[in-house]
Amino acid sequence: MEELNQGYNLIENKRLDILELTTILLILASFFSIVNLRYLKLPMTIGLMILAIALSIFILISGFFFPTILDIAYTITESFDFNFMLMNVMLPFLLFAGAMSINVHILRKDKLTILLLASFGVLFSTYVVGSLTFLLLNAPIFGLSSLGITYIDCLLFGSLIAPTDPIAVLSIIKKMKLSPLTETRIAGESLFNDGIGVVVFLTLLGAKTSGAVVTVESVSSLFFTEVIGGIALGAIIGYLGLKLVRYIENEHVELEVLITLSLVLFVSVLATRYHLSGPLGVVILGLYLNKHIKEKDGNGDSELAMGDYVYKFWHLLDETLNAILFILIGLEII
Repeated sequence: MEELNQGYNLIENKRLDILELTTILLILASFFSIVNLRYLKLPMTIGLMILAIALSIFILISGFFFPTILDIAYTITESFDFNFMLMNVMLPFLLFAGAMSINVHILRKDKLTILLLASFGVLFSTYVVGSLTFLLLNAPIFGLSSLGITYIDCLLFGSLIAPTDPIAVLSIIKKMKLSPLTETRIAGESLFNDGIGVVVFLTLLGAKTSGAVVTVESVSSLFFTEVIGGIALGAIIGYLGLKLVRYIENEHVELEVLITLSLVLFVSVLATRYHLSGPLGVVILGLYLNKHIKEKDGNGDSELAMGDYVYKFWHLLDETLNAILFILIGLEII
């Protein structure tokens, strides 16, 4: 009897492989999408997350009466590392798809506004959120001053909250009827604020953990490595990738798709390897290819350097990954 129980526990504790996990997530994404389109009629990502949260709550409640249901749910949620899936698998593709869909011409005309929002906007938001959090925690009415949370701890929290999430922003504004200028400003700011946010967070974290004095030289070095390095990497790989794409005729769509996939992964891996900003590198790669997607031939006619189906592929991949991502977010409460 004891051996049978041990065998049952091994089955219950088995982690799902990648094929099983992907199958479950795609089934949930398909079913929830139908429910949202038919009944909720919310923006797709919001609807999927709400339904996933509702499913998680239902599973937690059912677990009190049927523990096996909760065991199965734990088996699923423990089969993936959410942080790894988001940062190393989904994020590069989602950011590249967002950069490929943005209006580059408007982005160039309004680059100063977007740069100010992505830089000083993040710094200002970090200061405001951190300061208000510190004041609230130390207010007598809450009685939380005994926790010993310092001002720099609150600023660290502010640096995490201040940058807007590009994935959520891009998925929502696509469904809103905004002017092209407003849409480009919001999307552009969300794509670029990652680099500034990382520098602010790492600077504050270094000051807290090591107690070292934050100097202009240390911040500049970090900024150059993360931000400038990531931008340079994306531009160089984008230039080389565009040269490669131009050798291919547009009917070879599958090869163009394969090249763009490999370029995104190549930038992401190199950035991780050499401690550069991978998100910024992927964004610059997407913007560079997007900007040079149409070239003029000798007669002055417009000639596509990349087939239209490549855009359709990345739009499909963007929608699919967003659906899976927001379901994962909803399931995180289990």
